[in-house]
Amino acid sequence: MKRLTAALSILCFIAFLSLHASAQGADGRTEALPRKGTIRKPIRKTVKSSARITKKTTARVLPSPKPLAPDLGTLSAVINESDSRVYLSSLTVPESLVFVTPRRQSSFWRMLAPGRYYLTIKKPGFFDEVRTVDVSARGRHRLAISLRPEMAVLTLGVNIADAEIDVERVGKFKGTIKKHLLKPGRYRINVKRRGYETQTVAADLTMPGGEQKISVVLKPLRIDSILAQADVLLSKGDLDGAALLVYDVLLMNAEHARANTLYGFVELRRGNASSASYFLKAISGGATVSIPAKVIFANELADVQIAINRDAIAFRSAKRAELNFRITTSNLDEFLRSAGLPAFITVKGESDFFGKVIQPNLTIYSNAALTDKTSGQVICSSARSCATDIDILFNVISAWRDIAATASRK
Repeated sequence: MKRLTAALSILCFIAFLSLHASAQGADGRTEALPRKGTIRKPIRKTVKSSARITKKTTARVLPSPKPLAPDLGTLSAVINESDSRVYLSSLTVPESLVFVTPRRQSSFWRMLAPGRYYLTIKKPGFFDEVRTVDVSARGRHRLAISLRPEMAVLTLGVNIADAEIDVERVGKFKGTIKKHLLKPGRYRINVKRRGYETQTVAADLTMPGGEQKISVVLKPLRIDSILAQADVLLSKGDLDGAALLVYDVLLMNAEHARANTLYGFVELRRGNASSASYFLKAISGGATVSIPAKVIFANELADVQIAINRDAIAFRSAKRAELNFRITTSNLDEFLRSAGLPAFITVKGESDFFGKVIQPNLTIYSNAALTDKTSGQVICSSARSCATDIDILFNVISAWRDIAATASRK
């Protein structure tokens, strides 16, 4: 009985302890029971974690491997002509332009898949060139292609850079001709330059695709020959051609008397007052300058040539014997130019006429002066031309005095 009582006591004690523990919190403190009629809110409990926060990482996606390229071959070509168009095609790919050569001996190359290809090179004036190439894997295929002209080719060089080249039935060129395409045939070629002997050569280009190279050496003319040519051109009225020839001589010798005379007449014909300076250079150099003019004689206009040199002024006429005499500077008494139009010069002095002493009193007009049929007065179709001619003659005779005086003192 005692044992039973002791066991019950122990059980009661254990029950008491379990009831008492349920009334405490997790930290061991006893919580008060809620009052009757109130609702107790649940208490949220946070639990601190010692785990470290790490950055979010994404998995890297690797690209899928590229398919392996097939083994390729190399096609290359050297083309002899510039501006050539290179076309490429195959059994499955139509022909297309792939390259234009920028210069002669240009190189072209492509990496191609194995197979048969057709390479076509074209240029206007040349035959097309076509090559068939079987490209193999890792193979290298080299070609040297020379385009052949459909026409003949002419190359001509001259030792004078600005020489004029006249190719028969083709046209004119300056300096040199480089690989000019011509229709097959024979051609006559004239090469000339003022101050040089003209050369004539023949080109035989009868074979299509043939090429002929010609070298021409122009030889300089003698000064006398150049001035003779200029004189002929001046007589024909080719003032520009004569001026170019004479100017070349003056570049070599600015004091050349005959060259200055001819250039003075070119400027006189052009109506330029600068001709007086060329005439005076010629007279100073010992030349005689003969200027055409007209004078009043027996109330009519008579043609004369006024020849001026360092010693005297000579009047010459083929139709009037009385108008053939000369006046020196010491015998020239009066030399005046009129102020109005038509312009004229008055000359008075003393001269020798076939052994007799005469005192000519002349009124000199331009060679372009005319006599009006109605009034009998001297007129001029071009007042400006007449005045310019008289101005030139007046300036020459005025300066002639100083030239003659200087020559007499030497």
